[in-house]
Amino acid sequence: MVSIWTLLIISCADKSSNPECEKNPFVSTDNNGFNFYYAKRGMPKDVQPVIHNNIEYSAPLYDKDFEDSIGCIGFIIAKDLSNDSVIWKKKIYRIAYDMNLETDVQDCYIDSLVLKCDNLFIHNENGSVFKLNLLNNDLTQF
Repeated sequence: MVSIWTLLIISCADKSSNPECEKNPFVSTDNNGFNFYYAKRGMPKDVQPVIHNNIEYSAPLYDKDFEDSIGCIGFIIAKDLSNDSVIWKKKIYRIAYDMNLETDVQDCYIDSLVLKCDNLFIHNENGSVFKLNLLNNDLTQF
């Protein structure tokens, strides 16, 4: 006797006879024909903080002082290492979220920090580069 699982495996193995085998596995269609896409974003990478003049500059993925994890996307936090206190938090860029798409596929995290002289260069996942002057906090996008 053939089980139902065997029939399902055989029917999906034969692509020519089963249109289900050709459907995108990341898309689901509801009863009205609307498509829903499933996000397959992995976790963003951790960014190594940069230390300059005993101040640590970091781009955290999460910070307990923000209301939620989305709140710290695009932020740089400056912390005095002598007393472990936050000096300032600066928003480097904003994300204009499309309410028709899931937010996780629109998130754009900072993925690297580079210190050159008194400038902190910030690179994000979309390829944007920003220069933050650490002497006067002026921000420039390249």
